[in-house]
Amino acid sequence: MFKLNDLVLGWPMIAFPSFFKYRPAMAGAAAVGLAVAVLAFLTLAAMPAAAQDISGQAQVIDGDTIVIGGQIIDLFGIDAPELDFNGREQTCFRDGHPYRCALIAAGRLAEKIAGRTVSCEGYASDAEGRLLASCFIKKRENLSGWLVNKGYVVIDSRYSDEFEDWEVWNTASGTGLWSGQYELPWLWRAQNE
Repeated sequence: MFKLNDLVLGWPMIAFPSFFKYRPAMAGAAAVGLAVAVLAFLTLAAMPAAAQDISGQAQVIDGDTIVIGGQIIDLFGIDAPELDFNGREQTCFRDGHPYRCALIAAGRLAEKIAGRTVSCEGYASDAEGRLLASCFIKKRENLSGWLVNKGYVVIDSRYSDEFEDWEVWNTASGTGLWSGQYELPWLWRAQNE
């Protein structure tokens, strides 16, 4: 029942039962299986980092960006006036006078999360490793929604219309950014590249 088998793919098969004997028909299926496994591994390795959930104490970078444990997080569905874009700060106007709307948005967000645990549900990571996420305090108050509701930021309708009703209300009532003139942050960035 046991015997020394012939060379298989350059390797000797030594004293194995006959059911381990090299069979050409099975070798083709094994090669295909190996190719599929290698292809699957390479595909997964080439994919961007998977979205993740993260929570902890957060620091504010600007009105729509926070950091938790070294992870930069862009708040989902919103866009805030730029606090520092290529060394420039976006300003808004009220009654014909400029005011620091970007600083106000960042400051109000910092006040809101101070001393609280922020929990984020990640959707995706970009090429720079920033996490796009919905973030909450007390596991129920969405920070993006709160910022829109107070008028500190605009919805980014290119990605979500989740808070559109609040923005319509702000427009009608003249709350926050809608109390004066401002430029949509993505248009301001395009002009200040």
